[in-house]
Amino acid sequence: MTGELYDWNVHSRDGRRAGPGGVNSDRQQAIADLTDALGQAQPGSWGMVWSVRLHLTRTFEYHCDGLVAVGLRDRRSGAVTVDGPPSASPAGNTPEHDAPNW
Repeated sequence: MTGELYDWNVHSRDGRRAGPGGVNSDRQQAIADLTDALGQAQPGSWGMVWSVRLHLTRTFEYHCDGLVAVGLRDRRSGAVTVDGPPSASPAGNTPEHDAPNW
């Protein structure tokens, strides 16, 4: 399989629960899916969209090529924000399942 893929996922603020996630071939749709999922998640939840590629080995694996977007559902207001990767952290250098440092 060739072409770009985008993996998105949502996590609870305390990191104890994983939320919804998915893979999409459309970058904007993956960001929209993350935004929608965060809108349904508990306040304080966060998520990321990664550019990935399928690596065909004995098992199918996704390899991350870089961070595309990060999102947060505000703990107080419940507002959802989704932006590009933080400028202080170049794309691809943030561990996939680490909470953003907001």
